[in-house]
Amino acid sequence: MENHYFRHKNNVLTQVKNLILLFLLFFTTQSVYSQYYTQHYIAPAPWRYFSNANELVVATESTTNVSVQVRRSDGTLVTTLNTVKGTPAVYRFTGSPTAIGSEYYALNTVINSAGLNISAARPISINIRNVASDALTPTATADGSYIKGNASLTSFGSAGVGVSFRVGYYRDTDLGNFGSFGFRRPIYSVMAINNNTSLSINGVITATLNAGQSYLFEAAMGSLIETSGPAVINTSARIDTPVGCGDGTLDQIPPISVLGTEYIVVRGQGNSTAEQTTIVATEPNTILTIQQFTETGALSGTISQTLATAGSFYTYNHGTAANFSASRIVGSKKIAVYSGTAITCEVDITSIAPVSQCGGSNFVETFRFRAYNTNTNLPYSGNILLNSATEIVRVNGVNIETIAGVRRQLGSTGWYLIDFTNAQISSPNSITVESLSKMTVGFVQQGGGFSMAAIFSSYTEIPEIPTVVPNTGSGCSTSATLSTTPGFGPYQWFLNGNPISGANSNTYTTTTTGSYSVSSTLLCGATAQSAPVPVTICGDVSITKTVNTASPCVDSNVNFTITATNNGPSNATGVSVLDLLPTGYTFVSALPSIGTYTSTNGNWAIGSLNNLQSATLVITARVNASGNYINNATISS
Repeated sequence: MENHYFRHKNNVLTQVKNLILLFLLFFTTQSVYSQYYTQHYIAPAPWRYFSNANELVVATESTTNVSVQVRRSDGTLVTTLNTVKGTPAVYRFTGSPTAIGSEYYALNTVINSAGLNISAARPISINIRNVASDALTPTATADGSYIKGNASLTSFGSAGVGVSFRVGYYRDTDLGNFGSFGFRRPIYSVMAINNNTSLSINGVITATLNAGQSYLFEAAMGSLIETSGPAVINTSARIDTPVGCGDGTLDQIPPISVLGTEYIVVRGQGNSTAEQTTIVATEPNTILTIQQFTETGALSGTISQTLATAGSFYTYNHGTAANFSASRIVGSKKIAVYSGTAITCEVDITSIAPVSQCGGSNFVETFRFRAYNTNTNLPYSGNILLNSATEIVRVNGVNIETIAGVRRQLGSTGWYLIDFTNAQISSPNSITVESLSKMTVGFVQQGGGFSMAAIFSSYTEIPEIPTVVPNTGSGCSTSATLSTTPGFGPYQWFLNGNPISGANSNTYTTTTTGSYSVSSTLLCGATAQSAPVPVTICGDVSITKTVNTASPCVDSNVNFTITATNNGPSNATGVSVLDLLPTGYTFVSALPSIGTYTSTNGNWAIGSLNNLQSATLVITARVNASGNYINNATISS
């Protein structure tokens, strides 16, 4: 809802009215501060959030108190916080990060209640920080069993919810050797928002997740991650060792729908291994132009590259060797950009936000950076990017250029950069940055044995989520009508991230189950796509099961054949079968016609079945001498 007033009416008279309304809203409501949302879903890190090695910062632009509910992803209430403009709420989770049960999450398995579900009646921004570093006792560096390092994630809110993602990290190499655990690769985590959400990795149905459940995995750089319902995804590393010692990293991955074609990366104070950027293509034949700028804004060189296939990528050292140098990346098609920052071996990953006429924020607020010991403040720097040569930028109410930084243009691009350090602004408890010009604001905490980095301004403006009105018949929905606000065309409706041919009005009626979104025109003049909304149409799925031998001998093998069928009349998504072998059998093998079967939990993740389509799974099992021999299977969608 908070993005409604940033959309663009085609009628000229309506444009004028909306501009007047926008002017009034700038001074009277939260709508201008578009990085704030009333709902935030955050996928898990490799480590557990629920210990005092993690800190949550919640901010708002509201001048009246905002109550914030912090829940685990399964809905369990963790705490209720209160925040108001100028005073962010800061919460250090409770519990020891070295206690039994606080180890890292396992990969390639469905995990319950590992993520966060944070909501409020008024829009809020969310930043979660890993503040462990090397301060824990017993030391986190002994064997890597417990939370390690430090990292910062800023939630993208509604802009982070999607159904199609291209995963990435700032470099595509082994991340270093860490004791008995050996070499590390980036870890990606996906969290479902609705029940029966199928997870697909590079076209292979891998798991079925219910609301709040998560799945952590390793995958090749640029892999395509698709979900049958709305989801959020993180990129991270359990251990990354840019110069020998190890550190954890974390940030959110934006869905393809909100990516852009122009990005600017600012170099921190780190080494050449960590101060790298990786660009991932979302479409084939993507042409890249990368301009490198010195710390004074002078153009120092240009790199040209072509990414031939979707998911292919290019990695380079961003900026020059100097601190606060920069790079401008322009792609011919949508790209994802992942950047690293570090101080010695303390490193973090940032998903860079695109710069555009619809990106950035007028107001950003956060809290000072603290160590694991809350009495220890940490050094940081801020960088502010805007496309105005003169508009004043105020940090905590003071024109930043009167106390720190020099606004310099990056070549002749029209983009200007201002940077400052915490010492230059007297290291306040809360930091606010505001301007009448839209800004992309990043904070990079480097020093004191820590490194945390994130973009704190809006990822991008998006239209409001479509409304859904089910058309019921015989007790279930036989069709549904989706709608968005009229007068903001041209429109394009999407099903599971793919455009629907001919669906170009502000309403769309469907008889197909899936995730729907709509693109329309924002007030800034650009076209953007909304977050997805799930639609479920009445259908019927069934299951049959046979065994090849009714009375098998002990130690012989039997084959169970499970057939899942969609009886229609609609398609079915998020189809899964649960068939966990009882104690009377030992699993030997499984052969699904589609999808993936996991023997440890008995889940057969099928994905989608069209009307009257069937899928089969053959489970081969050895008969044990004793145990339960009744083998049940259930289906859901």
